[in-house]
Amino acid sequence: MHFRLAITLAYKNLLRNKIRNGLTGLTICLSVFILILGNGFIDGIDEATIRSQENVIGGSILLRPNNYPSDGRNFPLAKMQPLNDEVLQLVKSEEVQTWTTRIWSVANIIQGDTKIKIKLLGYAPERDPLVFARDRWRITGNWPIEDEQVMLSEHLAELLSLKTGDGIVIKGQTMPGSVNAMDFTVTGTVKTNNVIADGYVVWMPIKTASNFLLSNDYVNQISLKLSENASPENFKKTVNTTTWKANTARDELAAVLKINEFRRRAIGFISLALMLIAATGIANTIIMATYERIPEIGILRALGMTKPTVFSMFLLEGIGLGLVGGSFGAVFGGLVNYHFNKVGIDLTSTFEGLGDLPFPTYMYTDFSQKMIFMAICFGIIASTLASLWPAYQGLKIEPSIAIKEE
Repeated sequence: MHFRLAITLAYKNLLRNKIRNGLTGLTICLSVFILILGNGFIDGIDEATIRSQENVIGGSILLRPNNYPSDGRNFPLAKMQPLNDEVLQLVKSEEVQTWTTRIWSVANIIQGDTKIKIKLLGYAPERDPLVFARDRWRITGNWPIEDEQVMLSEHLAELLSLKTGDGIVIKGQTMPGSVNAMDFTVTGTVKTNNVIADGYVVWMPIKTASNFLLSNDYVNQISLKLSENASPENFKKTVNTTTWKANTARDELAAVLKINEFRRRAIGFISLALMLIAATGIANTIIMATYERIPEIGILRALGMTKPTVFSMFLLEGIGLGLVGGSFGAVFGGLVNYHFNKVGIDLTSTFEGLGDLPFPTYMYTDFSQKMIFMAICFGIIASTLASLWPAYQGLKIEPSIAIKEE
């Protein structure tokens, strides 16, 4: 009976000071909203970046020659390696679903008086689609099927105003050290939604790339697609070759993931700061309510209300603020997060100038019911802790003194 009375009085007191309690609840709501949406964005970027690395650039496992640069800018042709027996044995592993080879190199594209530094990407026409799913790529025209045919990244084609059937000249250094220049015909454009592959990149069959670079079937990338049950981290430990080094997608993206971890902590700090502000507001609200209602409390105590009931009344006020504010924040944050989880966000204009950083240009937020639940609990716990001291002060009110003040 007394507990039900405490709930009723706590509810009525929250409605007494609507503006003050509303501002405090809004702060809790904002804190929970930022916590849910911020972590959804960061987790979404992590997931999209790893998925883009696996589906566009490196596969589940990326093999490079030993001591080969991994910055995505330098591709020393002299360090390329052939497919030796060690590699051929490795790709026959039961955990390897399929594999492909690639050649990356730097060259110049010449069109009239225009000369632009580009990356050449030599791909294996038959194997590449098995490792790198192209169902979400935007492809215009056709992939090259003959020598002296190339496909351009959509961004490069737009920059040079090139279309299918146009001719270009590519000039670059070969593996022996000489300079080669060849005429090519553009057969189409491709957009992969990965900053690296969507930069100034020219795609050509690996045989064409080998002929242009005079590389004699040497390559500088082998990409493995593992079976669904295989762990890239565990498989990497089994790779033991003298000429190739294995990296997982997470290894390749270590710097990016570290930056995102810093962002995650920053969002947590902002949410914590807002929650501390809200907790201060809750404590202030309840302590003011305590002193404003001293006569009322005195009368209730004289009529038989126990100290635990008084304590629970003030505690419930804080919990109520946390529950309402946290719930609204969770609903709004969850709805926005769910929307971007389904619709996605086009980041092309934001990331297209980042050059060689391995960011996806299209991402989806990570919708987590667990995060929503944790955010609500965060708001309720913070509100409860902020209410303990004011509620304890309410226990000290003596009925006789309170009624005398009245």
